[in-house]
Amino acid sequence: MVLAKIVIIGAGPAGLLLAHYLLRRGKYQVEIYDRRPDPGEF
Repeated sequence: MVLAKIVIIGAGPAGLLLAHYLLRRGKYQVEIYDRRPDPGEF
């Protein structure tokens, strides 16, 4: 099975929620990029 590669720019609440949703579906390889070293922080 070939996984679709998804890149998410921004590790705020919306980016993390989207990554979580896609990973639960099991059909996607997800990479998250953010300019800050502490994802999820505002």
